[in-house]
Amino acid sequence: MLLDKLKNCSDEAKDRLVLLDLKIPILGIFLGIFAGILGADRYYRGRKIDIVIGTLKLILLLFGCISPDVDIGALALVLLFIIFIADIFIVFFGIKKDNLHKVLEALES
Repeated sequence: MLLDKLKNCSDEAKDRLVLLDLKIPILGIFLGIFAGILGADRYYRGRKIDIVIGTLKLILLLFGCISPDVDIGALALVLLFIIFIADIFIVFFGIKKDNLHKVLEALES
């Protein structure tokens, strides 16, 4: 489908493709592995909901580290770890999906 649209698109649509702000999915994985606990992967993806989730990850980290109640702090860190592992895949495939939508939108307009 995408290949057919690319073959049949106008020069104007090709020019729009060059100007697209596409994200690099592998960079999303890299950020997720090395700075995902801080929410950097979600900030890189850049949608509003991702920024909120990235901020939530940062809050969970801070709360888990400075909580006076050890049980609640440990629970926050366990929750953060679960989100951290899931986000490695969610962000990677989400960036690929976002890029595809941007390309299709540029070809259709």
